Amino acid sequence: EKLVLRNCNYLITVSNGVLSLLNQNKHLNGKSEVIYNGYDPADFNNKKCKKLLNRKNIIISHIGTLSKSQNPKGLFKSVKNYNRLNSEKSILIKCVGNVHSSIADYAIKNGLDQYLSIMPYVEHPLAIDEMINSDILFLVIPNLEKNRGIVTGKLFEYIASGTEIILIGKKNSEASSILMGFGYQYFYDINDEIDFNSLLINEHNGRIANHKISRIEQAKKLSQIFNMLTKESTNKR
Repeated sequence: EKLVLRNCNYLITVSNGVLSLLNQNKHLNGKSEVIYNGYDPADFNNKKCKKLLNRKNIIISHIGTLSKSQNPKGLFKSVKNYNRLNSEKSILIKCVGNVHSSIADYAIKNGLDQYLSIMPYVEHPLAIDEMINSDILFLVIPNLEKNRGIVTGKLFEYIASGTEIILIGKKNSEASSILMGFGYQYFYDINDEIDFNSLLINEHNGRIANHKISRIEQAKKLSQIFNMLTKESTNKR
């Protein structure tokens, strides 16, 4: 790793947290930049929201992998407590993708089996549909050491979907700072209880307001770096 950092012309990484860890090797002064993963606007073209305002349940979804270190215990307990008192409009947790067996077992042991739906991976367009048509999306920062700088690629697709987002796992993480910049406000540690009675489900107009984190804009930043390095190389000849 040190050899790569020392000899590269430039380093691009996906979060400030990762960059700060790499900068401990002190080989990156003046030759590094963060470019977030972003989202592809084309994935959201012609996508229409099909949420049913009068449907019986509130749908809270997670799209993608949930590893052993991403067990949202506080969320599960909060949903159980909410459903116990609100049987007329209960919350359903929908996980689309690979869910670690320990997480599914935990949810079932805590009485959430009837409120938990686990689907296998779906094709990307269908995953986007699930994001758009959920009432709330939840994102879990892995419960690991040095997890503050973890910024997943799906965070930006979540934002682009326009659906309300709950971030779980690190209140003062880089991911929460990004979400806060776009008007999101619900951040919890992994074991925190969530008061769903006071949580307002808002529509965030992500596809209009968040073009600056599109991959088109991210590619422009990358192009500028290529141009700079090419120019420097030409001048040295």
